[in-house]
Amino acid sequence: MMSKSLVLQYLTTLTITLLAVGTSCKKSDAPLTTIEGMQPYLPQVIYQFNLPADSIVYNDDNTVAKMYLLDFDSKSYYGNYEFSYDKAKRCTSALFVAKGKVLQEDTLHYSNDNIQIVRTSYNNDEPKYTTTLLLNSAGQVILAGTKDTVPSMVSPAKKYLIYREYNYDGSNWTKCTYTDEYYFTQTSGIYIYKNNMKCNFTYDNKDNSFRLFFSLNPIMNYYFYERMNPFISCGKNNIATVVAEREYQSGNQSGKEAFSLTMTYKSNATTHVLEEVQLTRANGAIDTNRFKFIKAK
Repeated sequence: MMSKSLVLQYLTTLTITLLAVGTSCKKSDAPLTTIEGMQPYLPQVIYQFNLPADSIVYNDDNTVAKMYLLDFDSKSYYGNYEFSYDKAKRCTSALFVAKGKVLQEDTLHYSNDNIQIVRTSYNNDEPKYTTTLLLNSAGQVILAGTKDTVPSMVSPAKKYLIYREYNYDGSNWTKCTYTDEYYFTQTSGIYIYKNNMKCNFTYDNKDNSFRLFFSLNPIMNYYFYERMNPFISCGKNNIATVVAEREYQSGNQSGKEAFSLTMTYKSNATTHVLEEVQLTRANGAIDTNRFKFIKAK
């Protein structure tokens, strides 16, 4: 069984994944410049454990140019994403660069009800694969990935089942299902790995400071999941609670666990923009994360 610290770290990572694609991936004809009287600010730095975990650089039109990612062990940035756009300000490619070398290249293809992200990796066993984001009529992601079990491109003995499914109440999503499984045929039998989670969310009635960011940068709903934090909402309001159930299996070891987080927010008295959030676990432990916002151009 996982240690409690590793399990809570997994809950954080999973919730990041789920929060990342909760809002619309379609760009409005008239992107927001203010939100119900709130001044137009965009996140620049997100601090975890008093370290600048993620840093964002913007183009002149407020689209994301680069996003730097921190290695907590070395306390330095280990790499960054670099984004390119078409004339409609839709993201068309994303490079992941580390130490001046491109390790991963994504190309994005759009249609009315889905977005296909074709990823070419230069440093792992799966050289190229495609992730499809299925959208509803409101442009919200309802399925990321596929519910079909698919074979590995380089190992016929290995098969994968990976997807994320979302339910909404207006612009806030209320339930997410995360499925991550693979099956590996060996001479001794089939090795099974599972790391599955179901999450339910409640919200406060306050305006979410990240709404403008996601309105101007809808594809960040996908890329944020690789780094962002479980307290960041992509919808209209802030997440108040997360309750999750996890099912896991690794070979002959398996089990189920339940977790919860409660979020408390502090905003700037003048701009009303988010400054920090406290995450309280069921055992009473509290983590505090801070933000630096800059005014949109």
